[in-house]
Amino acid sequence: GHKISSAGDFRYCILEGLPPRLVSAFSQPLMLLRLARFIMSAQTAAGRWLGSSAKPLVLGLRTGLADTAHFVGIPKHGMAGHVPRNDFGRHFRAAARLIGKHCRPSGVDPSSAHVRVDGEVQRFLLALHEVVSAHEV
Repeated sequence: GHKISSAGDFRYCILEGLPPRLVSAFSQPLMLLRLARFIMSAQTAAGRWLGSSAKPLVLGLRTGLADTAHFVGIPKHGMAGHVPRNDFGRHFRAAARLIGKHCRPSGVDPSSAHVRVDGEVQRFLLALHEVVSAHEV
């Protein structure tokens, strides 16, 4: 599935079943982050995901291995000129800890993570929802 869904305080999309060539490309954290930023900017340019409907976006990639997934998170679209702080790296680690899974940074961007989900992506997303909602002001 490639549908963007809402988890209360954030939107998410898990990429899975992609051809090996795309899995290879989006396994690079910077490429996955660029895709997330593209999706966010396309939605905001179209007048969606703004104002009260603005939410952060989490993009995940299931690799061919059922036990691992790459995640990137970007904060909701802020006001013009304002760059919101990105705490997703910390949120990913906290969510993984909640469900007893291993999480490590993937790449140089702190908003990305490689999580050993052991096929439990939905459980990880539920834990992430708990973490994010506890930190929303």
